[in-house]
Amino acid sequence: MSPFSRRGRRVLFPPAHSLRSRVGDKPALHAVSFGPVLRDTNQSTKGNLKRNTQTKPEPKSPIYHAYTMRGPEGFWTRIGAFFPHDDGEGGTLLLDALPLDGRIVLRAPKDEE
Repeated sequence: MSPFSRRGRRVLFPPAHSLRSRVGDKPALHAVSFGPVLRDTNQSTKGNLKRNTQTKPEPKSPIYHAYTMRGPEGFWTRIGAFFPHDDGEGGTLLLDALPLDGRIVLRAPKDEE
């Protein structure tokens, strides 16, 4: 008789073993050492954590908003924003969508936006 059949009927899958029957079957995985543990740079020699006195910089507002134009009427859709880098050379353009025609217009934000 096949191990996959019971009382002459063919069973597609063998019976699942209970997880409880497997507990203690195999030894636990051994811990693997990857060398000495490095001390956290924010930790003093006594083990007390130093307080990080640095605060997060205030969120910057974009200097330009990215738009695309659709249709003959020139319907403008805002699709992103441009944030300058701290060094003043360049910036990051974050886009929520890409225009199909590939044309992106950058404009300074208005006061009400």
